[in-house]
Amino acid sequence: MPILNSADIEEKSDELLDKAAEFAEEKLGADKADHIKNVRDAIDKKIGDQ
Repeated sequence: MPILNSADIEEKSDELLDKAAEFAEEKLGADKADHIKNVRDAIDKKIGDQ
């Protein structure tokens, strides 16, 4: 789908994923940071133009 591959969507999705990862780390603790980053990166690969 072209809309999911646009640069604008990639930028917005990165911003959203970064905020969600920050929130998750605040709530779950820094000891979960690696897992949160892995999940964030996996989602990012599925959306946007990466």
